Amino acid sequence: MKRGLLIGILAIGLVLGSLGCQAEASPQQVVEAYLTALSEGRATDALKFSQASPVDPRFVDDGFFASARALGAIAGISVHTDSIGQVFADYTVNGQPNTNGVAVEQDDVGHWFVKDPLVVVDTSWASAWMGITLNGIPIDADDTPEVDLLPGGYKFGTTNPRLTIEESVLLARPGYRYFSTEDGHDFTTDWIGLTADTKTKAASFMTTALTSCLAEHSLTTSCGISVGGSLSLERSSGKGTVPVSDVVPASVTWSTTWSGVRPESVVPGWTRVGGEGSRLAVALDSYGSAQVEARTKDGRAVRGGCDFTGVRVDISDPDHLTLVVDTTAG
Repeated sequence: MKRGLLIGILAIGLVLGSLGCQAEASPQQVVEAYLTALSEGRATDALKFSQASPVDPRFVDDGFFASARALGAIAGISVHTDSIGQVFADYTVNGQPNTNGVAVEQDDVGHWFVKDPLVVVDTSWASAWMGITLNGIPIDADDTPEVDLLPGGYKFGTTNPRLTIEESVLLARPGYRYFSTEDGHDFTTDWIGLTADTKTKAASFMTTALTSCLAEHSLTTSCGISVGGSLSLERSSGKGTVPVSDVVPASVTWSTTWSGVRPESVVPGWTRVGGEGSRLAVALDSYGSAQVEARTKDGRAVRGGCDFTGVRVDISDPDHLTLVVDTTAG
């Protein structure tokens, strides 16, 4: 190789390696340098080829990225020509071949940079009590409703002894705006489960709490079981309906077709609480119904009922479980 050519190649390498995107560097060179930095575990250097500002720097430093690289190593890089703001590249992730376009842009002075170097991941579901971690780093939705990740491999975990979480590796690939398992499955909150002990305790609490709730002499119970604005007269008392205000509370008697909760029927569910996007894990059970019999102030017999559309218990605080029953008029 001629000495002049060698010096030229070294000069380009120094520009890309130490100064980030320069006007002298082509889109292909910038993308190749970005992918090379990722493949070598140099997270800080990879970000120099972009204008990105990560939401939480903990998830893009070299130390954390070492864990991502261990789970999703990028190698075999081959960059092609650019086309309409993209540079196409071949590479492997954990040995699996990928081909994708990496978006590039020019700044005001002509420097090329990688447009979307990070994968944005929604973590607004990860309430603090759940103890969710990502590659060992704690996530709290209040502080970190989303995280920016460099391409690599990631695993969610939990430190909460009441919960389980599927530990499949999620791969963030260069040029993509989401991450998924190697076979293309996206992460969903369905991956989060309850331990056997949690299911047993939740089932026991639900059964006890619902039994106690149905013992209340009220048409609007403390757990949410209620009837509409009126009750039907028993056939022996005539026809029609009467308003609930005519009912004597002490005469109210509830019964139910619901036979209790089996631990195996308890599953995690989600409901919105607090601000927009805030969610809370709950335990759910199958549907049922309840019937009520009572008497009016003038002694007439009335009856009504409702269907359960959901039976849930908040498990975020194990010392203060709360039962809530959603109903519709039966």
